[in-house]
Amino acid sequence: RGADLWRASAELQLYGSEAELEEGLLPGQRQLGWPGKEDVELPPEMTAVQLYSANLFDFGEGGTHILASIAAKSLAKAATQLQTSVALDAMEQHTRNDSAIMEAISQAKNFFFYGIQPTKGLDQLDEVLIRKMELLEWCGDPKYHVITSFNISANLLCGIRVVLANTSDIHEFYDMDIIGMRHSIPSEDGGFNASLPISMDNERAVITALRDSVESLLSWYPTSIEEDESLLTLTTLRPMTRSAIRLRLREKVLLEHSLVLMDEWEEAMPNQTYQVELLHERAQRIVREAEEAVEREKERAERRKILLAPKEIATVPVDMGGPNGPVNLTIKEGDNLEAQLTQFVTKYGINENDKEVLRQEVKKRIAVPPILIAALSVVMEDGSQQYVYVKQGEQVESKIDEFVDMWGLDNLMREKLLAALKDRVEKRAKRAPLLELPLAASDGRQLYFHLKSGEQHDPVPLIRDFLSVWRQSPAAINQIANIINQRLPPARAYVRLEVGGGREVQIRISEGDDVLELAKAFVDAQGFSNPETVVPQVVRVLNNKLYPGSMQL
Repeated sequence: RGADLWRASAELQLYGSEAELEEGLLPGQRQLGWPGKEDVELPPEMTAVQLYSANLFDFGEGGTHILASIAAKSLAKAATQLQTSVALDAMEQHTRNDSAIMEAISQAKNFFFYGIQPTKGLDQLDEVLIRKMELLEWCGDPKYHVITSFNISANLLCGIRVVLANTSDIHEFYDMDIIGMRHSIPSEDGGFNASLPISMDNERAVITALRDSVESLLSWYPTSIEEDESLLTLTTLRPMTRSAIRLRLREKVLLEHSLVLMDEWEEAMPNQTYQVELLHERAQRIVREAEEAVEREKERAERRKILLAPKEIATVPVDMGGPNGPVNLTIKEGDNLEAQLTQFVTKYGINENDKEVLRQEVKKRIAVPPILIAALSVVMEDGSQQYVYVKQGEQVESKIDEFVDMWGLDNLMREKLLAALKDRVEKRAKRAPLLELPLAASDGRQLYFHLKSGEQHDPVPLIRDFLSVWRQSPAAINQIANIINQRLPPARAYVRLEVGGGREVQIRISEGDDVLELAKAFVDAQGFSNPETVVPQVVRVLNNKLYPGSMQL
């Protein structure tokens, strides 16, 4: 392991002292030294060689540096392990194809042959081993990793599959996030399944390893099954000897039967379902679903572009007498009618009298818009503010479905929006109307702002929503609010109340108001969840304002 080599080399200070390592000296900035010789600069052809020089530790009996002695022995042991590992012809095919194992061998070779500093901390092989330990948890208690007279336990097969899985197989069970960290795929989402084979190569390696182990166990028995059966026919055997032979015979029969199971298992391999294939299908499905999601979002963006674009509210064809036929004067929602008229008559040289004729023609063609019943402001994930609203003659569910489809929202969000808009529509329908305010829109439409009981105390949010829905400038909010205050009955008193979220609203008590009905409408308009508790409190506050110092029953 690279970490073991790094710790041993650091203990021997093969790459300099801790201070030099912390300075981050490059190989070419270090000096290669050895006892009895002067330090020399590394030659250009040896810039890849990072080995420094070992200190003169006393490794003998009674030596002065026990830790260094242990580190030296650790490196010697690692060199022996490397010598065994590089015998590639003797390695299994699945091992030679394992990138983590081959990287660990390559790193060890570079250290011992060329002095290249090993990796500090966990390397790829360590990470694979950690993930194998995680997957082994799915294989159950080791006491269930057994071969019985009926089968080879699923727990045992699971354990062998994980142990023999190569790096690419292990990585299949982990998704990589945006910063390169791998996270296990949940089993319910197609992650590791303890009962299924991993891959065909892995399954072949499992069968080979298990068969070799069983055949090795059988080879240790001094007798064959036939010989044990023959011995059991003898009448001269003592009971303990007979029992021992019976036990040995049962073990061999069990092992021989497991070999038969393995042969059948091997024959069935082409017809098995392998987890790697399922995971590849999952990955392809994820890519396909992502591509489909992108296409759906493109389609939604096109629909949004059409649905959110200002609609034409009037078109007047004007015959200019030229060869190209009439020219259309088109007014859209939110346009400034006077500005559009001025631009049109200037462009085509139309006089003032005809301009007035055009104005009247446009206004005649503008339909009276329906009344706005209720609007709900929604802040989207991208931070933009959008509106879902209901006008007279429209259905709440249809408007919500249109909004949800346009923005690609899920069912949970649909239910929340539907409940909120329905609640707003139903509550406004129950409250008594206070006034209807006609407003001349900049685009020539005649709009009507309807104020309900309970809304007169805080009309600004309603006015803002009204203007946004009808594509009018928010600059008129204060002007409209002032007109509303002028149209309402004279005020007797004002009371400021906190309505939640750190927000305060000033309640207006007008001439002729019933305090209880005023409090009910106010609480309903503000959307308090416990009106039965809040209404009496508001009534008490209002009466205190109207009748200071009086006793309230």
